[in-house]
Amino acid sequence: MISLLLGLFSGYIVSLLEKVGGGFGAFKNISSVPTVSTGENLISTGSFSSVSASYVVLFFVIAFLLTLFFQKLFVNRDQKVKVGTTWDCGTDLTPRMEITSTVFARSIILIFRGLLKPSIQKEVKYNDALSRYLPKSRTITLGVRDVYHIYFYSPIGTAVDKVSVYLKKIQSGNINTYISYIFLALMVTLYSIL
Repeated sequence: MISLLLGLFSGYIVSLLEKVGGGFGAFKNISSVPTVSTGENLISTGSFSSVSASYVVLFFVIAFLLTLFFQKLFVNRDQKVKVGTTWDCGTDLTPRMEITSTVFARSIILIFRGLLKPSIQKEVKYNDALSRYLPKSRTITLGVRDVYHIYFYSPIGTAVDKVSVYLKKIQSGNINTYISYIFLALMVTLYSIL
């Protein structure tokens, strides 16, 4: 917003900065200033050219409105909106035709199939056990191994179980044993301090 205001009122801002700069001693001896402002316009030295920010904005607004007008008049004149059912090769759309997350994940699973080890199970039920030409239903199940569980959580859980079984031997339930553990820890701490 500030940039827009600075661009629109650049003539006033430059004239203000010229007054502030003219008060400094270093700028008093300069004979010609490259640009001067009259409040609305920026004028180069010798009135060679001038720029008005308000006229520039007005030009762009008029150009935008003319573009919209000619687009409606010539480009969008013959365009019509027609509402109809989605074309699907003449068959009725059913909820089973919706795109699911499996479609999006398929390419990722194929790229990382060496790590994910996908498995596909197909099950077909027939109306007649003797005739295999008219299936009643087909079911395809896509399974992916849980890599985090297999390679991260399961090894950590196994290691924690082994350590806890080992540490369980230390817990005998005898109070004298626990006091000796505390005494031993205190002796190690005091020895490390000294």
